[in-house]
Amino acid sequence: MHRAPWDDERVLKCVTELEGHCDNGAAALYGGLVICAPGAPVARIDTPDELSAVVFVPAMELPTAEARRVVPGTYSRADAVFNAARVALLVRSFALRDYGLLGTAMEDRWHQPQRAALIPWMPDVIAAARRAGALGAALSGAGPSILALTLHDEAAVGAAMAEAASHLGVAGEARQLRLRNFGARVDVKA
Repeated sequence: MHRAPWDDERVLKCVTELEGHCDNGAAALYGGLVICAPGAPVARIDTPDELSAVVFVPAMELPTAEARRVVPGTYSRADAVFNAARVALLVRSFALRDYGLLGTAMEDRWHQPQRAALIPWMPDVIAAARRAGALGAALSGAGPSILALTLHDEAAVGAAMAEAASHLGVAGEARQLRLRNFGARVDVKA
């Protein structure tokens, strides 16, 4: 077996220096559910095999810098408590494979309401995903893609998301994806 001349920690350090955070790099390198807490090593847990992701990818771009500009630099105590509790519910949902509160866990007050000014169709697409059977849905990162998690309704959830977006004049496609508990790999074929 061939070993690359770099290790994940070095790659993650480079990504962090380039992006200013390691969130996306850690997810790509390690797979699963990664937790990036400043000043602590990256932690991860496996994502449940039975969950699937449906991502609505609009035919538009939203530069990350623009999406970041609308997010405030400070938050109220109520919003901080709201989001911290949602993070705890999300980790609990994955760790215990108890999805009853996954929809609540995917609610947000820190960036989705502000980014809705840039992505006005977002609430309707999220609501459509939930009505079609998604356990939860949220803005994917800085957007503009929308992520929904489901157990078995991938096609229905994707169709509902695409239809809701189309109804609002937003072109795009819904992609059905499996969650992975391994990170980026390079296959070397002889």
